[in-house]
Amino acid sequence: MGTLLRAPGLAAYLFGNLVSITGSWAQRVTIYWIAWEMTGSTSFLGLLAALDLLPSVLAAPLAGAIADSRPALKFTKTVQLLSAAPPFIMVLILMTDAVTLPILMVLTLVTGILNGLDHPLRLLLVGQVAPKGQVSGAVALNSVVFNVGRMIGPALGGWAVSAGMPILVFGYNAATFLLFAAILTSLPRHDGDDRAPHAGSMSDGLFRWRDVLLAFDRPLALAFAQFAIIAAMIRPVFELLPGFVDGLATNGIDHAQAFSLLTSAQGFGAMIGALAASWLLRKCFFASVAMISGMLAVLSELIFLGSGGFFVALAAMALLSGAVLINGIATQVALQTQLALHVRGRALSLYTMTFRGMPAVGALFVGATAELFSLRVVFASLAVLTFCVMLWIIAVRGTK
Repeated sequence: MGTLLRAPGLAAYLFGNLVSITGSWAQRVTIYWIAWEMTGSTSFLGLLAALDLLPSVLAAPLAGAIADSRPALKFTKTVQLLSAAPPFIMVLILMTDAVTLPILMVLTLVTGILNGLDHPLRLLLVGQVAPKGQVSGAVALNSVVFNVGRMIGPALGGWAVSAGMPILVFGYNAATFLLFAAILTSLPRHDGDDRAPHAGSMSDGLFRWRDVLLAFDRPLALAFAQFAIIAAMIRPVFELLPGFVDGLATNGIDHAQAFSLLTSAQGFGAMIGALAASWLLRKCFFASVAMISGMLAVLSELIFLGSGGFFVALAAMALLSGAVLINGIATQVALQTQLALHVRGRALSLYTMTFRGMPAVGALFVGATAELFSLRVVFASLAVLTFCVMLWIIAVRGTK
């Protein structure tokens, strides 16, 4: 890790990414909690999650195609500048005390579109800034940074909500995007990084997805399928966390603070998971790491769903988040290291579409279904179904 941090530009990039992610997660937690306090509706939380995540299905392919045919660094800086607008607008809205549900929906949608563009670009830049031959370690280190931000951000958001000062979160988030854009401007240029070899026009990148799909061999295709199933059926629990707070014995802890602690536990577990993934991927084949972590994710979610005590729920949430993160890193490292450079941008945009789009679909479904059944019953049913699908994947892997 120390060697990686001495690579030109990587430490600066990771610092800017950390500051930005902290602000983004603080804002995300704050908006979800404001929405929950205004509505108390799991359906609206599911709708908000869909507006936040589902735009990636359209935005990520565009970003991937541009990254395969245009300088990725320049486009990423532009996205950072645009991303400062929604939180700045929210600051103005809070100053005038004009927050409404439609405003939350529109700002979440715009943020979701920008995040859909941003996510695959950040993943691609990690591989470009990393020293040659150390992409796997850089991806894991970037995941550690991401999840440190995901741990600090919710705590910051929970404190701001409890203190009655959510405006500070949005102001901070707007400033972090501007800072990250400035850091990207200072990054050193790398030969061959700006444009993939053999890349065609952007229109070619948008429509020639057949090249990407053909590049997936059997182990990678099965690992990616499992990643998609976990994203759709397991990960939506993170988006619907506010709906679980009322059912937990929080031992006198303020509900907003309990929610932020659960989300921080999620970030802590994912940070540990990123460190574990870095070690595991040096020892084991990525497909085995993906399968074992997927099974662990199902088990830990069932523990979380069956818990009534707050501290058991915190531990289960950390374990669940770590397992999901290991599965995601194993899949991402495989895409970064096993695919040709000229399809990598689109492959990582497909990763983003799955990473963000599938939880949106799942959260929308679970949020609506939970109006008829409880959140715990719906998620438990999906966890059992996920386990059965993973058994099928194991059987398919074993046949030639």
